[in-house]
Amino acid sequence: MSFELQQKIELALVNQLQNFVLQLQKNVKALPSRVRNLRASISADSVEILWDPPIDNVDETIRYKLFYVRKDRQSVEEETQAHMTKTSYILHDLDKDTEYVIRIEAFTTNGGGPTSESIIIRTLTDIPSKAPENVKAEAIHSGSLKVSWQPPPASDRNGAITGYKIKYKSHHRGSKASIAVVEGDPGEYTLNGLESGTPYVVRLAAINQNGTGPYTDWVKAQTLLDDLQDSILTAPRQLKVHATHDSIYMSWDPPMTEGIIIRGYEIGWGPGVPDQEKARVEAHIRSYTIKGLKPSREYVVALRGYNNAGPGFPIYETIRTTSYGYGSMPPSNTHSGGALSNPHQPSVTPLGIRAESESSSSIRLSWTDPSDIFNPFYTVRYSSSMDNNGSPRYVNTSENEITITDLRPNLLYEFAVKLVDSQHWSMAVSNKTEPAAPSSSPRDLTVIPPTKGRYVDPNTVTLNWQPPKYANGEISDYSVLYTHRPEQDDKEWLVDSVRGDQLSMTIRNLVPQVYYFKIQARNVKGIGPFSSIVKYEPDGYSASRANIRYRTSENSTIFTKLYELWEYVFPPPLFIP
Repeated sequence: MSFELQQKIELALVNQLQNFVLQLQKNVKALPSRVRNLRASISADSVEILWDPPIDNVDETIRYKLFYVRKDRQSVEEETQAHMTKTSYILHDLDKDTEYVIRIEAFTTNGGGPTSESIIIRTLTDIPSKAPENVKAEAIHSGSLKVSWQPPPASDRNGAITGYKIKYKSHHRGSKASIAVVEGDPGEYTLNGLESGTPYVVRLAAINQNGTGPYTDWVKAQTLLDDLQDSILTAPRQLKVHATHDSIYMSWDPPMTEGIIIRGYEIGWGPGVPDQEKARVEAHIRSYTIKGLKPSREYVVALRGYNNAGPGFPIYETIRTTSYGYGSMPPSNTHSGGALSNPHQPSVTPLGIRAESESSSSIRLSWTDPSDIFNPFYTVRYSSSMDNNGSPRYVNTSENEITITDLRPNLLYEFAVKLVDSQHWSMAVSNKTEPAAPSSSPRDLTVIPPTKGRYVDPNTVTLNWQPPKYANGEISDYSVLYTHRPEQDDKEWLVDSVRGDQLSMTIRNLVPQVYYFKIQARNVKGIGPFSSIVKYEPDGYSASRANIRYRTSENSTIFTKLYELWEYVFPPPLFIP
């Protein structure tokens, strides 16, 4: 072969190679460019992330991946990721006052583009989420009360505690509350200028830079009638005891204390000897129940007052607990009393009923008893129109307070109290349990395909659903997840969301293939479970799938021809052993 002919052949082959490369470039599209203007709108426990779409190589199949991780855990934790189609996303349930690193990637059917520049954000602090602890109030002078406390747990302060609000008022009906603001965290404060010999109630709330947190329960204390001294107290009087198979109820009168202050009482007990175990109660308390005892055992009970001079002289009583089934407290869940009969049928009713929500499943009930019955037992009635078919339930107690448990979240309950042997109920009071995260999923998720029309987008579907049966609070938003590969982890599914007052959503820019959908609800307390997965297969899916296979086969043929041509023009060196 002449040199001139060989040059012509090589030139023709190079031209053919260039044509194949151009044809390949037409079939392989470029990846999307970087997303732009990544920014955040920040609150205490959530962040709304916003961004602008890429400029280059964007088509109708564009999706986004959001990656985030706590900055202080970057080296030990994998990034959490979420998929979405919109150019915004809200991250919920973030830790307060914490830095996060966030970035975004765009991707299409051709693959993912370069990641965005990362942004570092810090969630805001919030008001204290819990009240101060161990609040006590005691009289120190005729017109003064000393209030002491411990701050909320460190994890619930949400920033530095800058002060406290002390709300106090006399315990007379109709009295107005006053507020004292204490700066810093001294742990105690003296309320002055109070009326002498007057009962007061006190409650506290912690303050940080964001505002005032929740208040504690009311704490009772009574100012002294006259200024008294701290001296050794004489023994309390009229100690009375009553035993059941596992408890001892005791009541007493205070010691004769001319000019001597009582700051509280110390109770001691033990089998055969006193003071093996001890408890202390405040000075205004006149009764106490020792619990957790063994049946048919003889116990010695000791009672003494105390003040800053130390414990006073004791008074003792010996009593034997009963055997099982004799002298026990009234059984719970009975519709009328009956365990302890009282022939006098008292007509007075408990007063001052207070119902305070403690959690999503419990409410604390307290009251005062104006009767003079020794060792009274009470029946509490409670009900909700949305629980137990509206039927009331009953529980008995020997205390003038009780925590009702096993309630349903975010429901209004009504309560009333009576003495076990009385027919007269107190006035009813109501309160609502706190919300909880939804305990059931949204119902009846349905996929509505697009109608066939000239101006209808065939790559759009509409989803309809109903709220969860047990929302346990007001729904703030719904999250819809969808994918064409249901075996993927949830973090790999695409996510879209709507407000909690909407029960429908339109999802656009789908490609002709099978999709799987599921949905979950969120309220102020968290996220509920997912619904069952719903499968959607668009009309004409089989033809689309065949077309995709054809394009894939065509690209494969081009690559094969290109490789063969390359081997022909640039043959590998011959290996000679």
